[in-house]
Amino acid sequence: MFTKKKKRALATFTAAALLSSIAVPYVVEAAEPTTRQSISYSMVADPNGPMADFITNYLNPYFSNAQHVVIDGKSFIELTLTEKAYGFSQLQYADATGKFVDIDVVSSTGEKLEQVRVVRLPLVQHENGVTKIFVNSGELGYGAYTLFFTFNVQKVNAPSQANPFTDIDTLYSKDDILALYAAGITTGTTATTFSPNANVTRSQFAVMIARALGVTSNNPTPFTDVQNKWFIKEVQALAELGIVTGATATTFQPGNNVTRQQAATILYRMLKHKGYKSTTTAASLTFNDAAQISDYAKEAIAELQAQGIMTGSNGYVNPKANLTRAQMAKLLKNTADLVGLLD
Repeated sequence: MFTKKKKRALATFTAAALLSSIAVPYVVEAAEPTTRQSISYSMVADPNGPMADFITNYLNPYFSNAQHVVIDGKSFIELTLTEKAYGFSQLQYADATGKFVDIDVVSSTGEKLEQVRVVRLPLVQHENGVTKIFVNSGELGYGAYTLFFTFNVQKVNAPSQANPFTDIDTLYSKDDILALYAAGITTGTTATTFSPNANVTRSQFAVMIARALGVTSNNPTPFTDVQNKWFIKEVQALAELGIVTGATATTFQPGNNVTRQQAATILYRMLKHKGYKSTTTAASLTFNDAAQISDYAKEAIAELQAQGIMTGSNGYVNPKANLTRAQMAKLLKNTADLVGLLD
């Protein structure tokens, strides 16, 4: 049955309540959101499940009016259930560990599911930004299914980051720079400058990737030009994960500049390390200079282009140009967001 938790006036779905024939009307008091924003979303049934297309079309009308709410700095999704949901016997979401947890009810006039109006779940995004919701169709007789929701969420009334840098105020990637700075992933070149047009070296990029992933390694490194350097632990950690490789078996060339196609390849490996599944192939590349992209980087650039992370300039991606610090911030921030590294 729906129960009120101590110090938390929310109710939780259980199969017993949803199947109960007793309806005791009441309204569940809900924690008040600090911000609220209507959002669009899409839903498909798990493509590996039975009758995926049928279930997608059949269950889509059961959900409506998605909203992104923020309570005490934490993001939640609220969904309105239609009266067609009368047959559901269970509704759960997959948490960050993949465990399915009962979804909370925040608006209801009774204990039957057809009397439930609004449910709330934490915004937990898995591979490719998918939020997984488990539905047991109960009396509908179609079995149990996992639904993949993609919620188009933007930060709502996010507090502005303090800006110590005097050279980024009009920069397109200002917000990305400040987000990485606040997360401790990047720093300025001085206390008051970021030097957005400066190039990024291999060692600098490796350190920022490692900080985003939260990895270091104390193992010996085969790279003789990295030994006893301030970035040795980060470079070695990424090498062990297969995210970076050496210029040779024994050298890393840490002072060399990173090109845009090299950066894309490293970011793509970072995504794959976090369990990200590709959505496209190299054949989808539409940049005017796609033929200039080295074969090893084509799939990576295609994926980043498909996700709107690597957009190029006037139709050109300039794969062999050096990566600037301003470009780095945009690419790294948006890639990290794709797999929830900055949540």
